Amino acid sequence: MLHAVIMAGGAGTRFWPASRAARPKQLLSFGSGRPMVEESLDRIGDLVPPERILIMTNAEYVGLMADLLPEVPRSNILGEPACRDTAPCVGLAATILAARDPDAVMAVMPSDHLIAPKELFVGSLLAAESFLKTRPATLVTFGIEPTAPATGYGYIKQAEKIHQAEGIAFYDVEGFREKPDEITARSFLDEGGYLWNSGVFVWRADTILDKIKNYIPRLHLKLGLLAERIDSAQFDTLFEELYPTLEKISIDYGVMEKAAHRAVAAVKYSWDDVGSWQSLERLIASDEKGNRVQGPCETIDASNLIVSARGGMVAAIGVDDLIIVHTPDATLVCKKGDAQSVKKIVDRLPPEFR
Repeated sequence: MLHAVIMAGGAGTRFWPASRAARPKQLLSFGSGRPMVEESLDRIGDLVPPERILIMTNAEYVGLMADLLPEVPRSNILGEPACRDTAPCVGLAATILAARDPDAVMAVMPSDHLIAPKELFVGSLLAAESFLKTRPATLVTFGIEPTAPATGYGYIKQAEKIHQAEGIAFYDVEGFREKPDEITARSFLDEGGYLWNSGVFVWRADTILDKIKNYIPRLHLKLGLLAERIDSAQFDTLFEELYPTLEKISIDYGVMEKAAHRAVAAVKYSWDDVGSWQSLERLIASDEKGNRVQGPCETIDASNLIVSARGGMVAAIGVDDLIIVHTPDATLVCKKGDAQSVKKIVDRLPPEFR
């Protein structure tokens, strides 16, 4: 049976000052007016019922998620007491789902990506579920056809085509490539056969637990301790004590880059991981001067700006190639080329502004 795991624990510091410790990136909206995590739930709502959806978030966000997503059972919203990256998150979700459903297939997805249309996304999930019926030991990741030599995404090198379902081609994976510099990214596009790594995965819960046992054995051992108490009164206490001690490692580095039996699905939907304020260049139409604006803003002799006015009027005169984000209590101004560095300044801010 198909289950969904929505990872909604990140802080999204590259979107400061709109994204804060108390209001993370996944609660922001870009274009639709709805929080991205709500869109993520809606995207799969016709395929997976709420009782088969897990929301993996931070402990401090549980209340926010419960209020925003009332259809999801409260017991299905898990608040991690510490940030330990995606392998512990995925491993815990797999442990819970395997206990509930020995044949669980789990679709794992971030809560802060923009995907359209949802019908193609749902079709991709159905294709992956169908594929796993023939190759149940395989780990499936969704790959996006590159449209530019992007340096902010990881890449997947596809190998031989091994399956076709619901119009989606599945390929063996030759290898994963870390985020490249621009020259390397251009070489990937020139060579062909590379897909962007979208961070969406589909696999059996028991399969990913076996892979974690093989490649991250200390993590698997501690997940086993949680599994033994999963339906007991002691689970919550053990979870709070044990989870912060889990190995901090991503599922990509810990498992996907090492495992055998990997496949990439060349999906057809449009996708944006909205990684920084510069993403708004792809999401908002520009005016005649190349300015992309959210909220009240007036400009004179200004061009190629990204403006998010969330706390009042912004006025820009005689400036070019800037990101300007204004909120009621904080304002960001930086060059577009420094968009990825916004998170660095957050660490230097007083706690009340983070």
